[in-house]
Amino acid sequence: MITAEIRKFISKITNEHYKLSNSDDKSMNYLWYMYSEGTRKDQYKPFIFSAEINLNLAMNMITHDESKNLLNMLVSPDKDNFYMLYTILKHYRKKRQKKYGVVYDSEAYANIKKDYTVLMVSPEMLIGNHTIK
Repeated sequence: MITAEIRKFISKITNEHYKLSNSDDKSMNYLWYMYSEGTRKDQYKPFIFSAEINLNLAMNMITHDESKNLLNMLVSPDKDNFYMLYTILKHYRKKRQKKYGVVYDSEAYANIKKDYTVLMVSPEMLIGNHTIK
């Protein structure tokens, strides 16, 4: 169940990824625009949490094995796993921002911005095969 608290978290993620994807790939940026400010604002799709997992992996906040475990939680039909995933991602987001700053004003994200589509979101994620890079 997507609560108001989780919707607020989804909004934070989509806003960050909208800013991160603002590079050469305008299609990816438009996708994030739709979920951060457009007609799909505050709507949840699994690729949103998948991209957040990949961001934490790319920023060395989690290991590859941890990312696989989080992905398994993402695709699990158990609603408790979804809530646990939400709390884990919330924890790592805070930890990442404390270490590197927020996406909007930190140079630590420069390489992520430059290679966003390659590092964060693959076409497979968008069609439901939530793979971890």
